[in-house]
Amino acid sequence: MALRPDLAVIADLVTPGSRVFDMGCGSGDLLAYLKLQRQVIGRGLGCRRPASWPACAAG
Repeated sequence: MALRPDLAVIADLVTPGSRVFDMGCGSGDLLAYLKLQRQVIGRGLGCRRPASWPACAAG
């Protein structure tokens, strides 16, 4: 699985086996890669609709 160059830089910073929360995960490519290649436990939250942005920012 090939990642975009910017996502590859992020993936290199993630410790194998760690827990990851990907906020604004978009297509989910980074999280899928991390689960496969770095054996992370991960969740993603996409905020695509402008109405949901305040809730996403607030956590």
